[in-house]
Amino acid sequence: MLKLTEIHMAYTIIEVERLTGISSRRIRFWCDKGLFSFVQSDQNGVRYFSKSDIAWVE
Repeated sequence: MLKLTEIHMAYTIIEVERLTGISSRRIRFWCDKGLFSFVQSDQNGVRYFSKSDIAWVE
């Protein structure tokens, strides 16, 4: 689990969608299939992407 201080430079799926133009539905599908095993999530299940994660998505 992430601590709040660890996510200050992170982006949610919606923010990744806006930055990349890839739909949040598609990103969630990829996450569920295990393609983003490196993406961390908080105690509520919200996934957080770093800038390097976003570069990998693109």
